[in-house]
Amino acid sequence: MDASETVAHNYLAHRGFKKIDFEPEGKSKPPDFLVDDRIAIEVRRLNQNEACSPPGTKPRGLEEVAIPVWKNIQQLLPSLGPPKGQFSWYVFIRYSRPVPGRRQIEDSIRQHLEAFRDSPIQKPATIQIFDNFVLKLFRAGRAYPDYFVMGGRSDYDAGGWIIPELERNLKICIDEKTAKMSGVRAKYAEWWLVLIDHINYGAEEVLQVPPHNWDKIILINPHDHTHRHSN
Repeated sequence: MDASETVAHNYLAHRGFKKIDFEPEGKSKPPDFLVDDRIAIEVRRLNQNEACSPPGTKPRGLEEVAIPVWKNIQQLLPSLGPPKGQFSWYVFIRYSRPVPGRRQIEDSIRQHLEAFRDSPIQKPATIQIFDNFVLKLFRAGRAYPDYFVMGGRSDYDAGGWIIPELERNLKICIDEKTAKMSGVRAKYAEWWLVLIDHINYGAEEVLQVPPHNWDKIILINPHDHTHRHSN
């Protein structure tokens, strides 16, 4: 089971179900769980997805870009050497999509950070790497093993008003899972969609849920499987 399926399994056990079969039709085939031999359950992470995707392509979760960008820069920084004095410098990144390619980002960041490091005077700075990609440098309170240390990130595509974002991404998840289970819909009488809510963490909200053919849709807090919102 992946992390989302584990949360869903714990939720079902908490609900008191005794017979919880994982992948009853085989690996990666719907449903993800069969409960008491009668309730088919599909599980998905409810996350923020890119607002604009090319026609005919599957929407991408924001983390599909955010995680590689963070890791690539984090791996680059040690190559710029140790601190020269009593302090290291924190590197914060701010960006929006589409981000440039990995090589473009690495080459440009290396060039700017080397220039900063080798300057006779260092002070907090904002460096425009690309039109949609900015570095902010702040002095750390101590020396780390490396001159530059990852401090944080700000994703301009993340956030937004909670309810509209929940509803927009809820529709993406429902559509994706509905298409996946359509071929086996008739095999089981009852279908639930369990969404592990990484947007609002299962908080009670009044949502406009799009039309669907699921018997129940449940949003669960990924940090507390006993806290859920159902529709």
